[in-house]
Amino acid sequence: MIRSANAAIEIDVFVASVTDEAATKQIAEKVAAWDVLVLNAAYISAPFKIADVPLDEFWKAYEVCTELCPLSISSFQHPRLNVLEMADAVPRQT
Repeated sequence: MIRSANAAIEIDVFVASVTDEAATKQIAEKVAAWDVLVLNAAYISAPFKIADVPLDEFWKAYEVCTELCPLSISSFQHPRLNVLEMADAVPRQT
């Protein structure tokens, strides 16, 4: 759909687990500079009754949801991206 609007637009798609730091960094090296970066992550387990869900299924969903942001920010830094350090985001007491 995007290419039909503008054939000059380059679109690259990479598939990897956001919990795989090496793969994420490897993709970031291939991407290099970017104008728009869309990161999508989800984990869908097999259907279970809530009382029967194995603990590792909960843990896998947690890992995917919590690792996406910090790993993506550290891997896909853009030269024009201004990322605040956590210390700067917290008001300092004087």
